[in-house]
Amino acid sequence: MASGWTATKVAGNLSYPRGIVVDKEGRLLLVEDGLGITQHTLTDEGCIESSRLLIASDGINTFGINHGIYLSLDGNTLYASGQTTAWRFSYNATGGDIYGDTNGTVLVDGMNPTGHATRTLIIPPHAPNLLVVSHGSDDNIDLGSIDPASSRAVVKVFDLSKVPDGGYNYVRDGYLMGYGLRNEVALAFDGNNMLVSIPSTQGHQN
Repeated sequence: MASGWTATKVAGNLSYPRGIVVDKEGRLLLVEDGLGITQHTLTDEGCIESSRLLIASDGINTFGINHGIYLSLDGNTLYASGQTTAWRFSYNATGGDIYGDTNGTVLVDGMNPTGHATRTLIIPPHAPNLLVVSHGSDDNIDLGSIDPASSRAVVKVFDLSKVPDGGYNYVRDGYLMGYGLRNEVALAFDGNNMLVSIPSTQGHQN
């Protein structure tokens, strides 16, 4: 760790954790591949006090929730992704519960279920109606993704203010923001609202 910082293990025996957010009450929400979204309350010392399964992966669809997670700025909407699909859930920021349809609303569907499973999500702070979805590559070397029409190793943007019934189709719809981006495992916006991506560390194509 850098000078002045320390690290303390607070949880173990997780199921391939892929993404994490913190809600307004300080709870941790984790995407655990093969399990779903788990919720963890913390003590004043930052250790996990209690845990529960908030959304079961196998209750969503065949491929389930496995990678992306994001909370809206007001903390009342939870976004999550699986290999084929991105969903929206209504989230009670105070009580920490999902309300309404616990299967969520499909925002984007039709992503390729094979290859690398990274499906990172983010919403620009300055444009809360836009959902950015990164799709991983088919393999470490994905020559076919040189064609953006493959819709692999790409980043696309979707307008949440006019989601069609059943959600957007990832291949046909959305604005192509970039391609040849192997596996963007993290996305962030800097102070100038510019998108910053962090690729997987293994043999990327960026």
